[in-house]
Amino acid sequence: MQIRNNRRGDGDQPRLQMSSMIDVVFLLLIFFVMTFQITAMEGDFNITATQPDGETAVDPPRELVFRVHLLAGDSGELSGVRFDGRTLGGIEELSAVTRTIVGDHLAHGGLSEHLAVRLRTDASLHYQHVLAAITALRGENPDEPLIEDVRFVSTTS
Repeated sequence: MQIRNNRRGDGDQPRLQMSSMIDVVFLLLIFFVMTFQITAMEGDFNITATQPDGETAVDPPRELVFRVHLLAGDSGELSGVRFDGRTLGGIEELSAVTRTIVGDHLAHGGLSEHLAVRLRTDASLHYQHVLAAITALRGENPDEPLIEDVRFVSTTS
């Protein structure tokens, strides 16, 4: 029995169908472009720090600038909150005081842009307490902050 040689004498090789592959590539491209979602960065706060080397930043003219100091215990836990020299019971009270002040300010015709907070924290304070304080000062809704101008100040000044 003889085996047939099915080779063609002209040397033609099978060709790939490029149009099908291009169609698939474009379908994948369209799929990824249409399903891509841009999300806001987590923890993206509109806050600024003080200038390096002890330089003080010039504050824009504000009607009310409040000073908040977060105190840390030995283990880095929050041990106290001071709001313009007044000792508060914690973050919940800081949130309540902030809402009251902003509400009174707006009720008397003031603008929320005229309110500012300078936040001072002890160096050993855990970051979750700082974030909780920023949330209490700015509010839960990032589109309508209670106090928009929240800045860190140096612990040495």
